[in-house]
Amino acid sequence: MRTIGRLILTAVFVVLTLFLVAAAAYVPGFFDFYTGLCRNVLSFLGSLTAPFPFAVWEILLVLILLLLLYTLVRTFTHKRGFLCWLSGVALFLSVMVFLFVGLWGVNHYAPSVSEHVGLTV
Repeated sequence: MRTIGRLILTAVFVVLTLFLVAAAAYVPGFFDFYTGLCRNVLSFLGSLTAPFPFAVWEILLVLILLLLLYTLVRTFTHKRGFLCWLSGVALFLSVMVFLFVGLWGVNHYAPSVSEHVGLTV
């Protein structure tokens, strides 16, 4: 049952990601709301990582890869289900894609600066 729940949550995050991209592409007033929200979230993340003189995401990426390898080995040594592990990986990846699209990827559909200021280029 755990595997089914993870797969359902994965599907939910994939659908939410697609809705977010569709809203950014086709809803004209989307960026009026999105810009303020995104700026606040990124400001918060920036204040968390500013004290470190290195890229925090690189350390997190290495830790995530080590955790992935550890859980994979543990899956085989403790005779756990590979599909259960794979559904957890799929859920993690779908959440990461949703966060990436929500925080950075949607900006691809934002109006350009020249449109925002009213310049003709």
